[in-house]
Amino acid sequence: MSRKNQYIEGFFEKFKKDIDTGRLTKTQDFNSISKYVENRIPTWYKDLLLSYPIAGLEIGVPSDFGQPFLQDIKKEDLPLMRIRFYDLREIEKEATNFYPGIDLIKKGVFDRKYYIPIALDEESTLESLFVSNKKKPKVRLIIHDLGESKKELIKRSEVISDNFHDLFKYGSIINQKRKFSTDKNIKALGIIRDLLKFLKGQYPTLAFTASEKILTENKSIDALLGIENQLLQEKVSISQAIYDKLKEVYSELELHPGDLLYLKEKIKAAD
Repeated sequence: MSRKNQYIEGFFEKFKKDIDTGRLTKTQDFNSISKYVENRIPTWYKDLLLSYPIAGLEIGVPSDFGQPFLQDIKKEDLPLMRIRFYDLREIEKEATNFYPGIDLIKKGVFDRKYYIPIALDEESTLESLFVSNKKKPKVRLIIHDLGESKKELIKRSEVISDNFHDLFKYGSIINQKRKFSTDKNIKALGIIRDLLKFLKGQYPTLAFTASEKILTENKSIDALLGIENQLLQEKVSISQAIYDKLKEVYSELELHPGDLLYLKEKIKAAD
């Protein structure tokens, strides 16, 4: 096993209790797509589809979402962009029925380079992520209306990852999809109740009714994300102490803290 494949195996091992999407591609599945598209799929990617349940898998990958205040943040600390990997039929559909896939799958006249769609950005743009037929291609988010030629589209694309395997090295299952064991959920419910007490002391006039109701339904993660969202939406200042407390809770529950950076930005705004 290559070192890079260890990132993929490590991902599936780490999140085996949380993953409820994705399936292994079988050799005969390639018979369901045209030879034209099959021959365009790089051999290394075929091997991964046949070895790991990647088709249909939903994961979160670090992204700065074009936000200037996130561009100097370490990759592993960034918020997560939710993506879903295409199965073979979806690859064919995106590559042969829709722009820009129709143009990108064609070989270049001089460099013979082409691009295959491998995943969908479900978070913000609803556009496809592509890889080229190079040996070690970057993973690019290509926006269909940011160019009228292949060259222009590539130039204006966003590099999501310097290589495919880093999607799994730095990626995670998004917090909304995490599944706690009964014992961990009981622990989480207690931690979040303590958090609410702390926040009520900081914001005496702010009601956390929705999150408190969710807590009575024993949905710890949903309650925590509701608190975070409310603090983002409300016209309240965020102190360093509040941010540090939330970060401590996320760390204790082993959740990805990236979205808290939007709250951190409210600290700067208040200053």
